[in-house]
Amino acid sequence: MDKIILNFDHCFGITKLSQELTFEGENVVLIYAPNGLMKTFFAKTLQLYG
Repeated sequence: MDKIILNFDHCFGITKLSQELTFEGENVVLIYAPNGLMKTFFAKTLQLYG
């Protein structure tokens, strides 16, 4: 898998998120955000798909 395309609308506290994550020879992608900005909601949304 070389890339993942995210399109979230109204998932927990995420109103809209459209992003393409590319792995280009790596098997890890880092997602950084300051405290209080969607990391927990993002994790909960991904848990529903897993």
